Amino acid sequence: MLTSAAAPLTPAAVTDAGRVFVVAGAPLPWLAPALILAGIAVQLAVLARLCRSGDGLTRGAAFLCAAGACLVFAGAVLDRDISVAVGEALALAGVWFAWRKG
Repeated sequence: MLTSAAAPLTPAAVTDAGRVFVVAGAPLPWLAPALILAGIAVQLAVLARLCRSGDGLTRGAAFLCAAGACLVFAGAVLDRDISVAVGEALALAGVWFAWRKG
């Protein structure tokens, strides 16, 4: 079933050990992890500031948390990793319920 769904690969070279296949990769392999880490860093910085000040989740802090979540979601899409996106959605829900006012 998988063999019919995959595009046929032609060998790029034939060596003594066997055929060598070249599969195209992502043009910027570092971009997805960088976006995920940047988004997490933004959210952690906002949460550290909220913890230090003792305020509830203000409009500006919520915007920055949402911006960090968008970075993480973009990195998850580029990395094609649904577990990162689901984990970010759960973390964002936890931040929302933990830091909302009253």
